[in-house]
Amino acid sequence: LDAAAGAVQFLGEGNYLPLAYESLVVREPLPGRAFGWLRLRGDATGAADNLTCDLAVLDEEGRERVTVRGFSMRRVSEELVEQMRAQGARQPQASAAAPEVGDGILPEEGVEVLMRILDAAPGPQLVITTRSLTALERHFDANDRDALAQRLAEGDGSDHQRPEVSSEYAEPENDLERRIAATWRRVLGLDRVGVHDNFFELGGTSLNAIQLVSELKQELDRELSTVAVFEAPTVSALARYLAPEKQVKVTEAAKSRAQKRNKALRRRPRPRQR
Repeated sequence: LDAAAGAVQFLGEGNYLPLAYESLVVREPLPGRAFGWLRLRGDATGAADNLTCDLAVLDEEGRERVTVRGFSMRRVSEELVEQMRAQGARQPQASAAAPEVGDGILPEEGVEVLMRILDAAPGPQLVITTRSLTALERHFDANDRDALAQRLAEGDGSDHQRPEVSSEYAEPENDLERRIAATWRRVLGLDRVGVHDNFFELGGTSLNAIQLVSELKQELDRELSTVAVFEAPTVSALARYLAPEKQVKVTEAAKSRAQKRNKALRRRPRPRQR
């Protein structure tokens, strides 16, 4: 699926990041050999900011094993790509002297473990771990939702300085902007976020956007699509997107369309009774 979806970006000019899927249906198990197929929606001019297509993973007989509708990618600037690369290079590397719960195993050890599993023919459920289950249980018990929420509220001291971006820093002007900016700071790990700062210039990615939407839903108790972050990538734009008056306008527009449709239906001539 990654290979099939990754080919979409070559239909345009520049750099693209995954945006969203409308639907994904697994029809049959994947075979050992498969082929990707895609059909672009709209005009493939190469200059579009958004590329949307339908995908399929086919077997050698041409049967669809996986069907994807409405896979979209969005163009990003070369400057943003360089910022993301630099951010990745700055990520701290795990220390060999400080093993954590998530420690892995060497490739040759993985092969040995796999051979032992195949020889033993265990049941349908199996756990392979490099640490005792008791230690893992203690670790995850200490990281439940309440503990994580408390650490977020207190701050873990890992906030980074706001990077240099194209916009000047501006403070939030109302409660909605302040709550959105605070959520951005938690997700991106920044000490401050201006209302005109672009989410992706600050180092946000499509994965961060998913996390941001999830936290905003809880913070604001509102439904919000992941696409909203791409359509409104600043705090001020997202606040306008979520403003109550906009929701009222949308509701009024929908009501007006419904009234016009009902009037048109009433004007239609009724069929004669026989």
